[in-house]
Amino acid sequence: MNTALARGAGAVMAARIEPADSLDFFATPPWATRSLFECVFKPVLKIDRVHIAADPCCGEGHMAAVTAEYVSELMPVIASDIFDYGYGRKRPADFLDDTMPPVIADPDWYIINPPFRDAAAFVRLALRRARVGVAALCRSQWFEGAERYTSLFRPYPPTLIAPFVERVPMVKGRYDPDASTATSYTWFVWLAGECASCTHVHLIPPGQRRLLTRADDRARFAAWSLNPAAPEAIEEIARALCATAGKDAEGIVKVRRYFTMPYLAARAAKSGDRNDMIEVPAWRARIRAADDAHAHTLTVQAIGRACREPT
Repeated sequence: MNTALARGAGAVMAARIEPADSLDFFATPPWATRSLFECVFKPVLKIDRVHIAADPCCGEGHMAAVTAEYVSELMPVIASDIFDYGYGRKRPADFLDDTMPPVIADPDWYIINPPFRDAAAFVRLALRRARVGVAALCRSQWFEGAERYTSLFRPYPPTLIAPFVERVPMVKGRYDPDASTATSYTWFVWLAGECASCTHVHLIPPGQRRLLTRADDRARFAAWSLNPAAPEAIEEIARALCATAGKDAEGIVKVRRYFTMPYLAARAAKSGDRNDMIEVPAWRARIRAADDAHAHTLTVQAIGRACREPT
């Protein structure tokens, strides 16, 4: 058995299969987004900061919150998603629905980790709207395939592709800072209005996970806290979680404790178990897989209202 993969039980394989109705939410490790700026934008494109950036498939904000570290302080990252994950724009927005007005008109950059099946459509629309460029983080195998070549890469060749030499672990529904993977990822970058005659390849050197992971990333992205001034929301979430998961009254107390950040942090520190740091996202992922779609939606929205956005 491959022990590296066994430790990262949630590791994403290149050949993963998603249900037809899946929203394909895989959280981006923060260091992977920083690599775009530190290893591609700054040294290759000579871009230190961007002024207005948008992420129309923001999920829980793992990429948008890190992009904000490199965006002008005058304008935050405009984040939205087709589903309310509790980050960014409160009202869900379908980026690919041309009948709806865009959340923001003509941002400088779209910086995205798009759902794999719709990635080409996301990039084509982003290229029509971006004033400066589009950067999409996709599996490296994404540039394969005749249909994608015909619809995207031939008419809109990337200005630059930047493959990661090391693996970028992504786990469905949450960020696991200790995960491993067999999947390779690449940043695909287009400069708006430019039809590249030759796509430049720039390798992102190994070691970025170690160099660009910050001390507070685990607390910011792997463990979500609730607003302590909202006990009603905690109660609502606890009861909804237990009802959906078939828990009893005793389970409500347990879940309520899980959603109390001091308890979560103390438990993780005492046990040294990384799983204790991801209890909240794990519950959320479990609820998203619930059979009762109505209860699932209400619960996730309740969590989203009560959660603080990462800072």
